[in-house]
Amino acid sequence: MEGEIETEMEIDFQEDVAHRVPAARIKKVDNKSIRDHQILQIMEEFPLLTYWKDHTYWTGFIQGQRRLVRLAVSAPNFPRCDDASFQGDNDSMTIIANFQGMLTSKDGLLVDLLREIEIYINQHDPGDKNTESNSNGSDLLIGSSNSDFLMTIFNELDSIGVQNVEFVSNNFREISMKYVDHLGRKHVVKCTIPPKYPHATVKVTVDLPPPSIAVHWPHSLSDILEQFKFEVDKYATFWSAMDELDSKCQLIDPIQPKRGDIHRRILMAQNIVINLIFNPLSPMALPEIKFSGPEKNILGLETLVDEHCKEWSEDKSILENLKDITQSEFLAIADEEGNENGSDDIESLCVICYSFEFEGNIPEVACDCGSMYHDKCLGDLLVNDCSVKAKRFCVDCPACGLELKVSKNHKATW
Repeated sequence: MEGEIETEMEIDFQEDVAHRVPAARIKKVDNKSIRDHQILQIMEEFPLLTYWKDHTYWTGFIQGQRRLVRLAVSAPNFPRCDDASFQGDNDSMTIIANFQGMLTSKDGLLVDLLREIEIYINQHDPGDKNTESNSNGSDLLIGSSNSDFLMTIFNELDSIGVQNVEFVSNNFREISMKYVDHLGRKHVVKCTIPPKYPHATVKVTVDLPPPSIAVHWPHSLSDILEQFKFEVDKYATFWSAMDELDSKCQLIDPIQPKRGDIHRRILMAQNIVINLIFNPLSPMALPEIKFSGPEKNILGLETLVDEHCKEWSEDKSILENLKDITQSEFLAIADEEGNENGSDDIESLCVICYSFEFEGNIPEVACDCGSMYHDKCLGDLLVNDCSVKAKRFCVDCPACGLELKVSKNHKATW
């Protein structure tokens, strides 16, 4: 038997999740089967242990007189304990290391091994009932209230179904549940469980659009999962529309969209960006539209949108509608050869910073000489410039000397 010291133990339900069942929920056992009889004995004597991997891996807590000891036991020859090994935090493994030399059931049954561990904990490590944390600052679970907490969590997990559980932390205070929608997209709700659960509120974290951020979540984990499914299903059309748009356009922001993102900044044409904000509950409706880029180029687009916005049809795709109301083609994403829209040179770099995208913006100030600039880069030229021209928020084009207008959002030293 070997002891393996681990500073932290976590249970990832993505591995063998279908084989892990809360031991305390086993109802029927064939008493003629030694294996099943051992499962029943462990379940009755150690209700805070759960098993997975076909009963060869047990994890949870062994309850002493004054505290709970977190432990994981790998028993590849279950129900026997030969070749068994331990995992746990430093506190638990210190107990196991001191206990191993006293073992009398080195090749017996796992249930006998667990009994000896329990006896050792009660005789040699009674704990301090007034202590609330160990030297590592992690929770030191003490008293019957913690047993109630764990039993509540185990029952909840059983009710939810392990196939719907994504992750459980080593102290059962962090639990993530998953829901796969009808299109195969996985969505995860993260729950932070308070020590006084179920008499305290669970903190819920989700990646959903703003309308669902302020949702009043139910109390129990199973009800939270059901509410989460309901919220996710409301946005199925929105996410499908965004996935299609993202796959066909040159997306500038967000670079890697999250499910909660309702905005898109798309490179529409050379040095022109269209900014879109959608209503996730009515995603096919006309979004809020703004343009960024050289003023002389975007004025015409704004006029076209005003003239054709009534032609927007919810029966068409978002991209088709955008093309119709702007009377324009959109730059396509790169093809397999890396070419974009049939051209290798569609981006005009800023003459100052020699980049296309800077702090989420593209070059939007154009000079008659053909040079392009980020407004921010031109604004930086105002620093320490006390000239009359600078006070009018104007600078000379670094390439040709023509006067260029800078937005008034920049700070100057005068």
